[in-house]
Amino acid sequence: MRYRINYEINNLKYSNTQIKIGIEFKNKTKVQGDSLSPQEIKKWTSIIDPPKENLHIDTINEINELIKKQKNRDNKICKQIISEAFGDGLIITFIKYMKKYNISQELINNVNLIAKNIKHLELPLYVTKKFYDRVRPTILSEELFKNSFINTKIEPWIELPTHPAYPSGHATQSMFIAEILSHLDPLNRECYEKAADEIATNREIAGLHYRSDSLAGYKLGRTIAKDLIKNNNIIM
Repeated sequence: MRYRINYEINNLKYSNTQIKIGIEFKNKTKVQGDSLSPQEIKKWTSIIDPPKENLHIDTINEINELIKKQKNRDNKICKQIISEAFGDGLIITFIKYMKKYNISQELINNVNLIAKNIKHLELPLYVTKKFYDRVRPTILSEELFKNSFINTKIEPWIELPTHPAYPSGHATQSMFIAEILSHLDPLNRECYEKAADEIATNREIAGLHYRSDSLAGYKLGRTIAKDLIKNNNIIM
């Protein structure tokens, strides 16, 4: 009996819980991503390691950390999370940090233009999310709680996005922007990476992502940004 329960929990994925990838991804991206060869898919998926199994001790520890992070929820963070659900919200958070660090007004004025480079992430995010097919932590915590693996569960704070959890799209996008800004202004890397981490951590507080989703997003975002910088493909 316990073996069957363990098997069922370990087999929880996005594709057998929330099932359909929704409107966050353009139909054009879905068609393109679904037509890629295994070699082309590996180009993106090999950048990050696979997430741990649902019943791995590391995953359960991550769930428990997210439960603790629920104590950080307040109206201010809720408003910020809702704002950051869209492109301009990411920019607002970056500008907040840039002003705090007295970054030049010229660079602040260019953040909107730099953020347009996010379009380069649409396909790799679609491919990696669909490939790894990770169940959202709120859904996993419900099953872990029901079967006495944890003592309480994550309460969804906002509506769950309709795509797999791994890697975090917000972490990927924000660290991608941070890497480009750090390339233009290397002395203030700390400023940009702190802004990116706040954006990603807010998604964890909301119960939308495991910490490992964020860390994988950081790696994916940095890697793609560095590749674009190397090949002079950044829009400025």
